[in-house]
Amino acid sequence: MEQTLLVVTPDTVLGWRRRRLREYWTRCSDPPTGGRPPVNAKIAPLFSTMIAATLLWGAPRTHGEVLKLGLAVSSARYPA
Repeated sequence: MEQTLLVVTPDTVLGWRRRRLREYWTRCSDPPTGGRPPVNAKIAPLFSTMIAATLLWGAPRTHGEVLKLGLAVSSARYPA
């Protein structure tokens, strides 16, 4: 069985570490991809009208009423 000896300088090792750290922080600082899909343009005016007309309902009730209309929307996001 033959063994190979690899000799590197300390500068080479430090260069590898610098490159890995640079790649790591580049990956960490990239903006996240994906996310929540936008609200359908046909549904947004409905929400605005409903929220303006029923200020005392709150988000859970508004969400429930929209579900009764047969629209599947998340309860976490309403257009302003």
